Amino acid sequence: KKKKKKKRNSGFTAEEREDFTTWLDSGFVDSFRSFYPEKTGAYTFWTYMGGARKKNVGWRIDYFVTSERLMGDVAASEIREKVWGSDHCPIMLLLANPRITEGSPKTTESGCKENITEGKDNLNEGKSEEDSSETKENSRL
Repeated sequence: KKKKKKKRNSGFTAEEREDFTTWLDSGFVDSFRSFYPEKTGAYTFWTYMGGARKKNVGWRIDYFVTSERLMGDVAASEIREKVWGSDHCPIMLLLANPRITEGSPKTTESGCKENITEGKDNLNEGKSEEDSSETKENSRL
């Protein structure tokens, strides 16, 4: 709406907008815009001043940008504007068919992860005991 005033702000400068357009022109896709090309009022950031969020006066400055090749595997790209907690809201990207490749972990019927090639956890191969416990802890996240 007030693009003229925004153009001086970080996140909305001509250079930033041109660089983002260059990315999109070089084979990357704004996943949200791909699903909702005509949607307006879809923002991911609202300033704390002036009740901007309640009035839905914001900017969309958080993106999932993917390659054109990956877009075929994207099932959804959403803005979770009803989730509060900061001046930004979460965004979500859902893959339809996660690719399982040789050596990738897969989830079994029991919910355990196993290595496709050997049926065992080789994430920790060649690591010290301290490194292994860190990897196991991070894999639970």
